Amino acid sequence: MTAKKKPKNAPSQEEITAFSELVRRVQLNDIQLLCAEVHGQREFVGAHGAVDGAIEVALNIESKGSLVETPPSIRCDVMIQWQGFSPGGQEPLVRVKETYLVCYGLSDNASVSQEMLKVFAENNATFNVWPFFRQSLHGTTLRMGLPAYSLPLLKPMAND
Repeated sequence: MTAKKKPKNAPSQEEITAFSELVRRVQLNDIQLLCAEVHGQREFVGAHGAVDGAIEVALNIESKGSLVETPPSIRCDVMIQWQGFSPGGQEPLVRVKETYLVCYGLSDNASVSQEMLKVFAENNATFNVWPFFRQSLHGTTLRMGLPAYSLPLLKPMAND
């Protein structure tokens, strides 16, 4: 399967510094699946059961974080959408979209800037959710009668 889009760009040095400062102060408390949506074109899924030839893959990741004052914590929403297309196709043959809530406790009441919160949500929260989405996508494609799809490791991409 070939990739249609890459997940995201690597963080800047400033983002890495902000991320490191915040990471020292947090602890992962919980990851919850908030919403899941699966769609397969009936003609494709029903007729193929196995994918003939290559399939192009598109991946979209959106993360946002919010600060909670009492108790000091961070909540992040992470949406990951995976789509499989026939080569050159415009309509997805299969789409899996999930949104997770990731909750972190903060060790102190020190302020967290909006920029630092953004960097944390886009990097740490996404990496924490990735194995959950990988497992879900693998099982979902298998239950649809398609070859089980295994997401690769999530790696920062070089800045363009």
